Amino acid sequence: MMILVNLRGVAFLAAGCAAWIGLLALGVAGLTAALAGCAVAIGIDLATRLRRPGRPLMHHEAGGMIGLVPVWMVGLLAALTATLIATALPDDWDHPRSRPDVASPR
Repeated sequence: MMILVNLRGVAFLAAGCAAWIGLLALGVAGLTAALAGCAVAIGIDLATRLRRPGRPLMHHEAGGMIGLVPVWMVGLLAALTATLIATALPDDWDHPRSRPDVASPR
């Protein structure tokens, strides 16, 4: 029986999200933090998968799965998406815009 989502996959993605949020809290840039979080999730999943010899990287029992997709693939897609979004946005998208001085009503 195929498992759509396993708890290992959820835990691996949670570790990646925790790394991402932790780095954002430390003041790291958004893209860098997102890529580091993806790297954490990918690294944990590949380390788990490669410890089991004879199982391919796509095997559902070797590591984490989210919707029949291995976590390392989900992490790569998330990293690609974060990179595409960051390169499409203007350079100062995350800086607060200064409001023009408006004369206060008298």
